Amino acid sequence: MTDEKGKITFSVTRLGTTLMKATFQQTEKVEPVPNRPSRIRYNLKYIPSVRKNAPPDVMQITSYLQENKLKELHKGKATLELSSTAVDPLGEIPILAIVRAEYMVIDGTVDYGEVVYDYLKQGIK
Repeated sequence: MTDEKGKITFSVTRLGTTLMKATFQQTEKVEPVPNRPSRIRYNLKYIPSVRKNAPPDVMQITSYLQENKLKELHKGKATLELSSTAVDPLGEIPILAIVRAEYMVIDGTVDYGEVVYDYLKQGIK
């Protein structure tokens, strides 16, 4: 991640391929900083098998409560590019539109969560 005069560039690289590249250009600093309530977040927890051509060892939807103290909020314009590797097919996801772009500076905590759905125990759908 780099920040150059309000233009933030972020990238994720794996196996020599840039999988994700995003830019954010600040257009407005929001003041006063609004309060945002704590909210539940969801993740796909996926751990591939160590065995060839075997189903994953872990494949779950999990949730956790994220509590944030918003210190700064900036609105702006953003771009997003996705690419793929043989094991990361992100480039297949179409980017239809970027609805809103914000950059936040927060103090946050993440508590323990729970398993909402276990694909391996319930049957993959």
